[in-house]
Amino acid sequence: MAQINWGDLHVFLEVARAGSLRRAGTRLEMNHSTASRRIAALEEELGARLFDRTPSGLVLTAAGRRVMSAAETMNREVDDLARQLLGEDDRLSGPVRLSLPGHFVSLLMPHFGEFQLRYPEIALQLHVSYEPVSLTRREADVALRLVRDKLPAGSLVGRKVAHYVSAPYATPAYLEAHDPGLEPSTAAWIGWGDPGDAPDWVLDSPFPRLPRRGAFPDVDAQLAAARTGLGLAMIPCFVGDRDPDLVRVAGPGLDPGWNLWALTHPDLRHTARVRALLDALYAAFDQHRALLEGRMPTALWSREERRAARR
Repeated sequence: MAQINWGDLHVFLEVARAGSLRRAGTRLEMNHSTASRRIAALEEELGARLFDRTPSGLVLTAAGRRVMSAAETMNREVDDLARQLLGEDDRLSGPVRLSLPGHFVSLLMPHFGEFQLRYPEIALQLHVSYEPVSLTRREADVALRLVRDKLPAGSLVGRKVAHYVSAPYATPAYLEAHDPGLEPSTAAWIGWGDPGDAPDWVLDSPFPRLPRRGAFPDVDAQLAAARTGLGLAMIPCFVGDRDPDLVRVAGPGLDPGWNLWALTHPDLRHTARVRALLDALYAAFDQHRALLEGRMPTALWSREERRAARR
């Protein structure tokens, strides 16, 4: 009878889910060549090929599909047991993993510092990603999740901690050289990479006729492009209003924005360190509510005001 190494089986499961050794290695924080060796070792233990290598990635063989079904069952049982044991933990110590979108890191970092000073024996671990993680599979203990409207029904618990809006931003020099209110205008939007020529956020903006240029598909890239003078950026107000190099274009055009939820698995809701982190997040977002809702612009650009000042 084959003696299956659980560690090799776990690597196999991540590779099967990702369809790629490199992507799975990133999730496992493991070199892809190491992941490949672990898969080869498991195939040797089982005496069966688990993947077919194709130009589009790794595809499970019939044997691989059978192994994956068994591995998912085993992994689910291990995760359930781990969550239940952690849920009974009333100590304010040990690791707690938070998954959050990258553009919230700078806003929350001072609060993370206060959290660590208050709870020095809790080891806060950040997982920074715009991709949702599975709280059921223990990929994180707490997740900040963006939802456009309502949170889909599910088994997670938590609460909405914020609603944030976005607005157009650019450098003052760019706005003076490329007045977006002129007809025609030489101004342009910095694209997010949306398909089509006119996504909703452009059509609903104050300047729906301006073209888009380029594709900068995250907030940090949008900020860097706007600071460089590549165009107008539609970015969250809590990011743009804190940037000294940018001004918000005055007038209507706030994007309806997103709801942000802080969530955990029901098994973890009474875990002391998870509860402490959730309470810290609730307090932090309460403190920044006006900033998130776009009610604290530090610098506004108004075409009419600029014209009046020059006369």
